[in-house]
Amino acid sequence: MWKRIVNNHPAFAVIIGTLAFTGTAVADAVYKSVDADGNVTYSANPPPEAVETQSIALPEEPSAAQRQEAEQRARQLEQAAGNAQKKLKRAQPGRGNTVEKAEKELEKAREALEQAKVQKPTDWQNIQGGRFLKPSYLQRVKNAEERVQKAEKKLAEARRDVR
Repeated sequence: MWKRIVNNHPAFAVIIGTLAFTGTAVADAVYKSVDADGNVTYSANPPPEAVETQSIALPEEPSAAQRQEAEQRARQLEQAAGNAQKKLKRAQPGRGNTVEKAEKELEKAREALEQAKVQKPTDWQNIQGGRFLKPSYLQRVKNAEERVQKAEKKLAEARRDVR
């Protein structure tokens, strides 16, 4: 989850790094240890099973001015991230509404097609002893089918645009 947040919002990585920089608890030394399998471990105390141990000097604790500057920068980044998040939320409903609207249009078109297919007594004609559907019925069904096709195409485009 954090990886996704950091990848989608690089400002969060900077904020986290800045906040880590502003921490007040600093150890005197850190030990880099390598065990027999080649695994590297960093700790405040070297493990006794380590094959190789190296002491790493830590930088001095930041000054009050540096901490204040980092905290101010963190607040600015949080505000910028918040503004970006608000902008993204405003943009998403519109895109989602486009898909939703296209889905409703498709649903209506399919319902209209089903209604168009319903044969009424007036849709039939008798010609030379045979009973045939009138051209108006066939045209009504064809128009409804075309409306469904257009709605399906519009929905596919809306879904593609959201991605």
